[in-house]
Amino acid sequence: MNKLNISEIIQERQKKNKNIQSERIENLLNCSPEYSQLIQQRNRLMGQIGIAKLTNQLGDINKKKQEVALLDKKEKEILAQNNLPLDYLDEIYDCPICKDMGYLEDGKVCSCIKKLIRQNKYSNYDLSESFKNSTFENFNLELFSKEPYKETGISPYEAMIEMLNIAHNFCKKFPQEQTSYYIQGDVGVGKTYYVSCIVNELINKDIDIIYISAPNLLNYLYDDIKHQNDLASSHKEEFKNIELLVIDDLGTENSNNFSASSLSEIIDYRIINNKCTLITSNYSPSTMMQNHVYPERMASRILAYFKVLPFIGSDLRVKKNR
Repeated sequence: MNKLNISEIIQERQKKNKNIQSERIENLLNCSPEYSQLIQQRNRLMGQIGIAKLTNQLGDINKKKQEVALLDKKEKEILAQNNLPLDYLDEIYDCPICKDMGYLEDGKVCSCIKKLIRQNKYSNYDLSESFKNSTFENFNLELFSKEPYKETGISPYEAMIEMLNIAHNFCKKFPQEQTSYYIQGDVGVGKTYYVSCIVNELINKDIDIIYISAPNLLNYLYDDIKHQNDLASSHKEEFKNIELLVIDDLGTENSNNFSASSLSEIIDYRIINNKCTLITSNYSPSTMMQNHVYPERMASRILAYFKVLPFIGSDLRVKKNR
């Protein structure tokens, strides 16, 4: 995964904003020679206030503070005279909550850093910026037909309501309760969008997730072989140990002995170690077994340890484009 250097990001933020502020001060100095005198007077007064605090001269402190307040007022007048906003010289922060420190006064990590961590997860493997809009709030049930489906007797609309209830419960209870799901259905029935909603919901709960298509997962495993002496390149270990692994489009990859043994090893490891996995596929486990897409043992493991969620209906992408 891409490693996020929080300290470096914070330093870059601070440097950037400090440069902006310096440029603004320089700009005002060029516009108003009077402002240079104001800065000198204020710096002198702040120094005198510091000395007065050390010597406990409270009366002198209050007097100097009043003089500083007058200079602050004058500064606003200079800004207005030069058609600049009154907050032009205020401190600049990307995050006003922590003032670009990354941590709050109580030592807790600021929400801006948590957001950075979540955003970084979108760059890992197949989880891209486009997935940000794949949320339960944006889920459009009206795309699903309300006509009973010929093979089940219930409509895709009714079936999807039930699927969404399962997804909401899954997100609510994860990671305390972990159930692995095998989400199966024809092309374009909403499987990928469905799991993307789950992924988005759990990323906001700071769950560590890898979302990846089956073909790309195997590409990374082939890359492991190429760099077998480089421990840092062991993607297989990441796939085995990540808190939630989502494999999209299982069965679309080139099936061979390597893909079968590698995927079986990852899935078996996660089953044995009680790690949750979500898989989407155009194939049902039984069809996968009958068509020899994968070995019988792998299909039987999926049937035994995954709950199968069958998606029904026609290709939604065709409906969207009408």
